[in-house]
Amino acid sequence: MSRPLMFQQEPWQAFELTIRCMQSRHLMRPGEECNRRVQGVFGRALELYGEHVHLYFAGSENNHMHLIIAAESAEWKARFKSHIKTNISKELGDLHDWQGSHWDRRCRDIPILDDDALRERLMYLAAHAVKSGLAETPFHWPGVQWVRAVTEGKTLSGPWYDRTKLDAMLRRWVRLPADTRGPRPGLGDVTTMKAIPLTPPPMWAHLEPTELRARWSELVDEALRRYPASERPLGAAAICAID
Repeated sequence: MSRPLMFQQEPWQAFELTIRCMQSRHLMRPGEECNRRVQGVFGRALELYGEHVHLYFAGSENNHMHLIIAAESAEWKARFKSHIKTNISKELGDLHDWQGSHWDRRCRDIPILDDDALRERLMYLAAHAVKSGLAETPFHWPGVQWVRAVTEGKTLSGPWYDRTKLDAMLRRWVRLPADTRGPRPGLGDVTTMKAIPLTPPPMWAHLEPTELRARWSELVDEALRRYPASERPLGAAAICAID
């Protein structure tokens, strides 16, 4: 099967990215440690590429993830995607003892042509867990709480594990005489917390923080009217218990 082209027509064009887990397995099942690791990867990606990539919003279910981003160029978009995919694959592979690739295909890049289309896609993602019959509201979703972050003005953060640095520390440690080694280096020695600075969508970029949160809340309310909850959503406990 041919791969989709990663074409970008102009600088800072918005895209919706869809990334699916291998064989639709639930490798992104929410949980405290999963959420922390995913947030840490996003924080590190924006630390590296934040000048060239804007993250407007993200959403995930157990077996796939959606992002809405804008990048300075197709090259920067590709670098950001590569970092996200590679490092989430490493972190969740370590968490779930999953060997090999975490993702089943190349990321799908869907161009968003104007502000109206961008608002529609943001609304779709805000209600994603609700319309899928998983949660009563976006705030009941047990995964990464992107909706709460934008409506309450909170900054998400998570731990970034510098595994390259840890490998180097371990190589030095094993070469030392046994009586001078000290404690074996671990993840705690290479962990830093990374924040996720979400960028306001272009049509709201001029708003003050209070008004921006109000616009996000209005969008979420409208999304819930358009995609009402099912009578019996699966619920957080059942979602987190899925194998």
